[in-house]
Amino acid sequence: MALLFAAMVAVPVMAADSAISGLLQVNLLKYEPYPAEPGQYIDAWFSIANARASDLAEGVSCTFVDNYPFALDSTEQRTLSLGQLQAGYDAIVRYRVRVDDKAVLGNNNIKVSCSSAGYPATQLSATVYVQAHDSVLALNEITAPDVAPGAKTPLVIKVKNMADAQLKDVYLKIDLSSTTTPFAAIGSPTEKRLATVDAGAEESFQYELMAYPNANPGVYKIPLTLTYSDRLGTTYTKTDYATVVVDSPAEIQLNLDSTELYKRPAKGSITLSVVNSGLSDVKALTVTLLPSADYTPLSAEEVYIGALSSDDSNTVDYTIYATNASTGNVQLLVRVSYVNAFNQRRSEDRNVAIPMYDNDQIAAMGLEPIAETNILILLVSLAVGAFIVYRLYKRFNKK
Repeated sequence: MALLFAAMVAVPVMAADSAISGLLQVNLLKYEPYPAEPGQYIDAWFSIANARASDLAEGVSCTFVDNYPFALDSTEQRTLSLGQLQAGYDAIVRYRVRVDDKAVLGNNNIKVSCSSAGYPATQLSATVYVQAHDSVLALNEITAPDVAPGAKTPLVIKVKNMADAQLKDVYLKIDLSSTTTPFAAIGSPTEKRLATVDAGAEESFQYELMAYPNANPGVYKIPLTLTYSDRLGTTYTKTDYATVVVDSPAEIQLNLDSTELYKRPAKGSITLSVVNSGLSDVKALTVTLLPSADYTPLSAEEVYIGALSSDDSNTVDYTIYATNASTGNVQLLVRVSYVNAFNQRRSEDRNVAIPMYDNDQIAAMGLEPIAETNILILLVSLAVGAFIVYRLYKRFNKK
């Protein structure tokens, strides 16, 4: 609310901003806070003095004149009636003035118009200094989904104007020049510009990055340089980092490599192949044969492999006894456990089928147990043949 004070004694003028015409001299005494801030309020005090030595000023009033960036809210009283001012006396009025949030920083003019009966109005245009409290443009949010080698990922960097005034000439540069940063910007330059960011507003810079095909899984920091200016022309620079994760989940394949087990119930040895078909290495790799009613392990259930590079393989051997608990193929329950490129322990359970056959199938395919029987038959046949040849030889010699 605008306030009015009547002074019964002369008050010295404390501001250089003044205007005089007719009977009245109008001065801007002070304003608080100093400096004025965009988007905030100031209290401005004006003195209205009867500058004549003898004339009485009657019907004195003052009106606040909106002049960008200064204005009164609709709830404020714009025109104040002061009544009479005797010669040499003055009055003080106060207005609560709103400063526009897009105010130009620096000196701006605030205006009032004061008049007395029978005389032209005295127009005062006084200087008020406007300065943002802090010209802070914050890196508010940085997002980039994990990316596989050779793949693309969006990089979105959001900035927020934390100041009370508009900021301009906002530049953001991402630095991909280091040989340890395995990314390239796709479809746009590494430096981008925003003309302005309004007070309290949030804007975003968007990039598309491609990870090099030979990029190793890991966490990479991309240097950022943010440069901007306030409306007084002061330039600010800040640096930060965007974090992008290159990740290609390990792909461990488990297959039946060979087997000496063909039917139930029976004992046999089996060999499983362990293949790292992913793009990242693993370490501390362990393969464990889990319990099942389908078989009884006759060898160590857990086999430690250790490190297994991408596109490499190894084997593990087990001896088991296939039970009659079920029919059909023997289903091995196997757990694969390893540490990935980010030192995170991962475990995956797999099923590996060992095909079972009947005797006819075993004979038709010439599997190992039948092959041994065939050799025995061949040896017996050879022995019988040799015996017959021997008897014939003896018979002919007697003749």
